[in-house]
Amino acid sequence: MGDVQLMPFFGVGFNVYVPIIMSVLCLLVLFNVFERILARFGIRVFRYSDITDEATDEGKVLIARGTPTPPIQSAHAPGTRS
Repeated sequence: MGDVQLMPFFGVGFNVYVPIIMSVLCLLVLFNVFERILARFGIRVFRYSDITDEATDEGKVLIARGTPTPPIQSAHAPGTRS
């Protein structure tokens, strides 16, 4: 990568402040700070385990209907006697 100071339209402090801001944001996400702040205010946060609605159940039915069950095959090779 080249030197960022060669790009004057970003400003002089770009290569100092942007990595610091990105690092702080990454740490906030890593430690789940946003969810904790929202929980303090009583705002419910979406979780993947909470997905139980009619559309999900309907999708499961459609998938089960569209994928046939594979036939059960015997353990021995075809043409051999067991």
